[in-house]
Amino acid sequence: MKRHFLLCAAIGAVCLFASAWAHATIFGVAGEYNAFILNDLDAIGGDTEGRLAAGRNATMQWYSVGSRSPDSHGTLNHLVVGNDLNAIGKWQVYGGNTVYGGQVINAPSTLPPNTISQGNPIDFAAAAAHVRDLAAELASLPANGSSWYQWSTLNIVADDPVLNVVTIDPAHWAAASDRQITAPAGSTLIINIPGSSHSMQGGLSLHGVDQAHVLYNFFESTSIDAKHIAVLGSVLAPYATVSLSGGSFDGNTIAFNAIQQNGGEFHNHPFVGIPEPATGALLLCCSAAFLLCRRRG
Repeated sequence: MKRHFLLCAAIGAVCLFASAWAHATIFGVAGEYNAFILNDLDAIGGDTEGRLAAGRNATMQWYSVGSRSPDSHGTLNHLVVGNDLNAIGKWQVYGGNTVYGGQVINAPSTLPPNTISQGNPIDFAAAAAHVRDLAAELASLPANGSSWYQWSTLNIVADDPVLNVVTIDPAHWAAASDRQITAPAGSTLIINIPGSSHSMQGGLSLHGVDQAHVLYNFFESTSIDAKHIAVLGSVLAPYATVSLSGGSFDGNTIAFNAIQQNGGEFHNHPFVGIPEPATGALLLCCSAAFLLCRRRG
């Protein structure tokens, strides 16, 4: 009886850990932020709807941070800048604290009990190592979906109910004036986009799958130029300077540098997909084990 109890307790602990891991962000600390920029952020216009972090310097004019984040009443940092912060025009950080590591050239406005203070709450070097390893791991996943380019439209189609991976031709991604993306609702879709330089504009539509379950992995890109396009899903580009002119990135955005112009925005739709198929299998095994424990009990 004692051995049976200990077995069930151990299974319960493993399953609790597995469940917590499955629902945690795969991006580590970077996933806690709507936009996580490893180096510099420069912006004229636009905003970040959720939380924002920049590893080195951040200079923004006609901007705002956190307008669609719940008010933390001073318990969360909604803007973190590793070095110098220049909030030209004293625009507002909503619902959370502002923390900077170097100096404040112009301070944003906040409402108490939210504060502005000096500190270094994020290890950006460790975060960079994590997301770069993740980008490489996702790029190595075997593809089980397909894509084709026809009449200026890039079609991306996958049908696995849990995890879909598609590797596309970067020339087709850049040339397309429309991108039609189809995968089952509730499934995770990883779109791996090789190449060092990318551009995108025009349309993008999702069918079945929603933006919270789509991840665009620019795993080796050093330059991304996005103009007037709503990128529905999260963007992982840990080596890239991302230029966003108009339009929006609707998900977590992780980049090396970011430049926002002409109203380009980061919209707060966090990634909730689970790209590791082993996670689902582990949870199924846990469920079966619990049933076995109940029958033996």
